Amino acid sequence: MLEALRTMERTHCEVACALGGNLETELRKLDIEPYHLPFTRSGIRRRPDQHLRLFARFQQVLNRSKPDAVAINLSGNTPVLSLACMVRRIPLVRFQRFEFSRPGRWIDRFCLRRAAAIICVSKHVQAQVGHWMGSNHSDRVQSLYDPQPLPEHAELVPSKQRRTSGLPDVPLLGFVGRLHRQKRVETLIRAIPLVRNRFSDVRALIIGSHDGGPDGRAYADELHEIAESLGCDKAVSFLGYRNDVMDLMAGCDLVVLPSETEACPRALVESWSLGVPTVATDIGPCREITEASGGGLLFPPGDSGELAARIIELLEAPDRAREMGHLGRDWVARECDPTTYGRRLEEVLLQVVRAEPQPQR
Repeated sequence: MLEALRTMERTHCEVACALGGNLETELRKLDIEPYHLPFTRSGIRRRPDQHLRLFARFQQVLNRSKPDAVAINLSGNTPVLSLACMVRRIPLVRFQRFEFSRPGRWIDRFCLRRAAAIICVSKHVQAQVGHWMGSNHSDRVQSLYDPQPLPEHAELVPSKQRRTSGLPDVPLLGFVGRLHRQKRVETLIRAIPLVRNRFSDVRALIIGSHDGGPDGRAYADELHEIAESLGCDKAVSFLGYRNDVMDLMAGCDLVVLPSETEACPRALVESWSLGVPTVATDIGPCREITEASGGGLLFPPGDSGELAARIIELLEAPDRAREMGHLGRDWVARECDPTTYGRRLEEVLLQVVRAEPQPQR
């Protein structure tokens, strides 16, 4: 969204968010004074007072801002914010950033159907939402790939980037993401011994941390145990949370995404922006952008043997891998250009404003 705000020329945008951290800093750099919203993680039945406080505060924001349209880019607290907009007849634009399934709660279904536009992060998710909405409403469902600028060092070959990042000069595989069971990181770890039969010095970098909860900690422990039991713990480096993710990715020969579910795989887009090819699970969104870009190969979910085969295939053909990285970067330049994204998003917002009655002031 920050990339979009930087490129919008026909609209004036204001932002309501939880203040603090890098987001507030970046907004102030754009001369945008953010409004504070007291978001809550508690359910409405458990803490109705927090939801009422959020509703009242958002009403104050709407009173002051008087927007022609509101875009909600959240996974939680959306019913409260949506109802606040409905009360004032302000058209609402919703973002759908996750794999879609029919909302279980009536309030979520009601609010989603009342949105003037729904922007999905992939054509796969757009098709899911459109099917649920039905043919009479599917025209309100659109897709926009998230913006991704091409880094200045996108032209660097992995060996040069490794010297600046302190990475070893061996075949390197990267995984970037949360240590969550849906990411199926164990699939990559189980593939390492098979790849080492052909490339004995291959290393895997696991970049990312768990969420701090009991299940996240348990999953991280399981991954370490799997690596030790397979005798490849020295070949798998768990790097945890890092601020230099793009530098580390640029130093990899391949980036691997073994997830069982994705809405639009950010790791693939970021990898391609650096010219690094990928091997990803053959699921909807990964298949969609991999086939569209030519930036990598696919393998069946959970199949470590096939993953190892795809990795070996690209490590044995560096020229082919390099060409895939170039194709991926070209696709990112076409489909994820921040300026183009901002213009497309701005047009959606303007269409919503033109089509809806003026909000009550």
